[in-house]
Amino acid sequence: MAAYDDLNTKRIFTVGILSIVVTAVTALAVQVVYYSLVSWHEVDLAEKSSYRRQNKVLADQADQISQYGIDDETGNVTIPVSEAMQLIVANNSDDKLAADKLKAEQEQFAKDRAAMEKAKEAEAKKKAEAKKAADAKAAAMKAEEDKKAAAEKKKAEEAKKAEEAKKAAEEKMAAEKKAADEKAAAEKKAAEQKKADELMEKKAADEKAAKEKAEQEKKEAAEKKAEKKSEEDKPGEADNDASETEGDKEEVKDDA
Repeated sequence: MAAYDDLNTKRIFTVGILSIVVTAVTALAVQVVYYSLVSWHEVDLAEKSSYRRQNKVLADQADQISQYGIDDETGNVTIPVSEAMQLIVANNSDDKLAADKLKAEQEQFAKDRAAMEKAKEAEAKKKAEAKKAADAKAAAMKAEEDKKAAAEKKKAEEAKKAEEAKKAAEEKMAAEKKAADEKAAAEKKAAEQKKADELMEKKAADEKAAKEKAEQEKKEAAEKKAEKKSEEDKPGEADNDASETEGDKEEVKDDA
């Protein structure tokens, strides 16, 4: 995002610099053309006025020479006083006409110059408006790009949060499953241990019962043996008890 903002800033800066350079070059070109036209027009008017005056003087002199001739001593044209006065009046009249014409040309030049100034101002105003519109468009584009970048950033942050929440939920489920598995394994192990203990207790009880039974049988056999012996020791009863003694032996043997 930082790189994207830097690119937009450089782009806007470049456009602004180019606009300033183009405006400056255009203004300089207009000024050069304007002053060139002004200088050319002034020089042209002066040269035309000078040429008219010189041509008129030469024409008057040639006319005077052709009519009256030249004084050999002074080299001046010799004319009567009355005609000289008429020429002076005529010359003054021509000068007034030339002055009026020059004034009209100067007024026309002033009008042209004012029109050029007005056109120059209009052009500058047009360029300023164009620059203002371009700046507004660039600002709107930058605002739109900033808005878009902010939306993308927000979307990325939300996606990141969702991913983190999903990961946390998965980790929680995994932890719960692990705990449940461990609990089930512990319960299973405890049940197996309990069952094994019960089997051991049953086996011990069975062994104890078997041992007690064997001891009881042994005791009973000993008691029978003792009884048999005491009967054998009695007089007159040996023959009668012979068959019973054999029976007792078989019974003891079966019990064993």
